[in-house]
This record gives sequence, structure tokens and C-alpha cells, in this order.
Amino acid sequence: MKRWGFWLVLIVGLGLAGCALSSAGKGSAANVHAELSARLEEVRAAQNTALTLWDRVIAGETVSCEETIPVPAPVTLSERQRSAYPTGVLIADTLNEAIGHIRDSADLWAIECADVRSVVPLDMARAGRTAAQAATAPLDRATILLAAGTP
Repeated sequence: MKRWGFWLVLIVGLGLAGCALSSAGKGSAANVHAELSARLEEVRAAQNTALTLWDRVIAGETVSCEETIPVPAPVTLSERQRSAYPTGVLIADTLNEAIGHIRDSADLWAIECADVRSVVPLDMARAGRTAAQAATAPLDRATILLAAGTP
């Protein structure tokens, strides 16, 4: 029975050590940089979807309200990630600024879809496009910060 307990403790201990080692890399600067780069692409894709939708509306195309503008979740970094990659905090804030503009654009689309009008007014379509376009500057800043802060 004592031998069984020894092996059990050894196996559990090795398992816990493996978990600790596998999660250690998740907070590395390179991993945080890669995660933020992926999030940048996600936000750029959402902006592109919004711009395309509003451009279609402005061009007079009928766009179904079943089409949506995806709004990425806010970017958050753990304390470990912040410590490993301090520039990541500024990049995350910049990405969140862009996400806010995309959310504004998506909200305008939701407002239009909640209305019973058959045609989206041109000024509303332009406002939606302008909101989506406002994400460009923070996305460009995030791109520059990621390029400058390559680990």
C-alpha cells in the first residue's frame, strides 16, 4: 500500500509540474506578441466587414439585416502577460480603441435594422461608415507598435 501511495504522489507531482511548465510559455513575450498580432487581424477583419456593409448600403444595394457587423471581444492581458510584454498593454489599449469604433458602427447598423424604414438614410449610412473608418488610426498604431516591439 505504501508503494501505491508513493507512485500516486509521484504521478500527481509530475502532472502538476507539467502543467506549470506548459503554462509558463503562455506568458512569454513572443506568445503575447503573437496573440496580439492575431487579435489585430481579427479587428481588421471586423472593420473590413463593417466598411463593406456600409459601402454596399451607400451604393444603394439592399442589405439584409441578417448580415451583421462582428464586434470582437475586448483585449485583456493577464498580469503575467503584462509583465512579460509591457508594450502589450499599450497595444491592447489601442486595439480596444479600434474595437470601440467598430462597436459604434455595429450599433448604428442595429439601430437601422430595428427601424421599419425600407431604406437606410444616406446620412446614417455615412455615419456608420465613418465610425468604422475611425478604427483605422488605432489599428495603424497597433501595427506600428507590434512591429517595433517584436520580441
